[in-house]
Amino acid sequence: QQQTRVLVKVSYASLNPIDYKMITGMMGAISPKKPPFIVGRDFAGRVVAKGNDPMLGRFKVGDLVYGQCWPDDQGSFAEYCVAEGAMIDKIPNSISPLQAAAVPLVAITSFQAMGRMQLVEGQKLLILGGATATGLAAIQMAKKYVKCSEVIVTASQHELCESLGADRVINYKNEKWYEVLKDYHVDAIYDCVGGDESWNLCQSQNVLKKKGNFLTIVGDEEHGATFTVTKLLGVGLSMTGRKIGAFFGGRSYD
Repeated sequence: QQQTRVLVKVSYASLNPIDYKMITGMMGAISPKKPPFIVGRDFAGRVVAKGNDPMLGRFKVGDLVYGQCWPDDQGSFAEYCVAEGAMIDKIPNSISPLQAAAVPLVAITSFQAMGRMQLVEGQKLLILGGATATGLAAIQMAKKYVKCSEVIVTASQHELCESLGADRVINYKNEKWYEVLKDYHVDAIYDCVGGDESWNLCQSQNVLKKKGNFLTIVGDEEHGATFTVTKLLGVGLSMTGRKIGAFFGGRSYD
């Protein structure tokens, strides 16, 4: 098993929501790791040793790499970490190691979201929380990879979002997105903020088209909630109801 792994001297590690939720106990019984453990998933650093598997031929000792050490290995909040070769790559010349450390989880999350929402070229996408890390990654993917005809975001950082490809930025401090986009019928909504109000309003105000796709990475409470058995049961029942609604021709919820 060690033959496919790489030992990295960590230069930078980024803090993701799942990390602080594990640290503070918000994950509860469903935490993917049990104490004692080293926290951290994303990192950037230099290769100090590697296994002999042919797949690692693309790396050499001294290479600057970035990636994830998860879930079987200890975390990246340490001087050194071990990661599977398939979970790392060389840092491109266009970004610094500091920037690279912030990329892996948010990029993977948003890339998977694009697939789950079944986005295709020419469609319209609304991103709630466009200036979040996942939102910024999604803007670029939606415009340059999927080639959406229109990417609309809610954010207060207008110039940043537009510089990455957003066609329209709705400042949530001054405007209500569900009023601005009433009857707009976007094809999909990517929710990076959370709150069941967003799901309810996108339907009642016809922001999301019939049989459109709504995907949240946060859930029914803004910025997430502590996971308990009762909470998990409530989430399960809520999602089941929404899935049934989608089955009978309603909007899709993930």
